[in-house]
Amino acid sequence: MKKYCLLVLIVLLGISLFTGCSWGKSDNNVKTPDTPNNPSTPNTPETPNTPNTPETPATKTVTIYYVNVEYALTGNEDLKSVLPVERQITIGNKAIEELIVEELQKKPIEQGLATELERLTILNVYTEGDTAFVNFSEQNLNGGSLQESLALSQLVSSLTALEAINQVQILVNGNVTETFMGHISIEEPLRNE
Repeated sequence: MKKYCLLVLIVLLGISLFTGCSWGKSDNNVKTPDTPNNPSTPNTPETPNTPNTPETPATKTVTIYYVNVEYALTGNEDLKSVLPVERQITIGNKAIEELIVEELQKKPIEQGLATELERLTILNVYTEGDTAFVNFSEQNLNGGSLQESLALSQLVSSLTALEAINQVQILVNGNVTETFMGHISIEEPLRNE
């Protein structure tokens, strides 16, 4: 029993000596505040501690044109077929034209508006000069003349609302084709009238 007590005492003494040796030494990782009463530290201004926060992504206000449901239901020519809505979109790695087309495919939250592009598959969007190219898959590319007209109006009105875009060329599977859904010619770029 005496040996056990002596062993515990030696271990405790060793621990206290080991930790006692490090007392008084400063830890290089711990900052001490600069005070005028502490002559050992230089009197330099401190940099404020700011947390590392990611940069706020850039946003841009764009005009998106959605189908006027009242026009689509009544066919009343006194009404506009598509109506403008301002949207804030986040600018990331994609071109603004591609982001606008993505917005056009989302169902609008506003009452009385719809989109004809929700069910269509868009393969890619790119620009050359003042022309935006929207490349559709032929999948689900069908509909009546009203659906076709509204989808094209949405695209052309929304994309030509950008200063740099004057016209839109519609492609199907990467190719220029005669019509979009069988009714309206898309062999040439379309302009907003």
